[in-house]
Amino acid sequence: MPEEAKMTLIENKKLLYDGVENEELFSGFFNVNDLRFTLSEMITNEIANLKKHISEEDFSKITQELKFQTNENSEFVRHFKDLRFFEDFYKSDEGLSVYFLNKDNCLYIFSFGEKQPGRYILNLEAVYAKNEHLKFKK
Repeated sequence: MPEEAKMTLIENKKLLYDGVENEELFSGFFNVNDLRFTLSEMITNEIANLKKHISEEDFSKITQELKFQTNENSEFVRHFKDLRFFEDFYKSDEGLSVYFLNKDNCLYIFSFGEKQPGRYILNLEAVYAKNEHLKFKK
């Protein structure tokens, strides 16, 4: 019998902010379902750090389902990888940096960055519901 999925995708990509650098962007609150957060709370949780909290299998599922680009796709980075110059990074399909927040029984995945000079984009990439088999390690 196949193992039950540890996470279920419950919400897909949604634009949360598209605009200029201003007070609303950097000091305001954003709301997604029951999650209320600031940009500064989100950007402290780069998606690469999610590997410390969930299984490699679950992490791979997320990055594959959401089609994140990695530095492994870069010939330049691959060439110098053994020199440890580059940490793992992940980019959205729009080339934005990827972050996560964990609240209650949900894992929220976001992308954020400067799309054009002075134009910032914040997307909700996905929300995953965690079942009882997935334990988020502190």
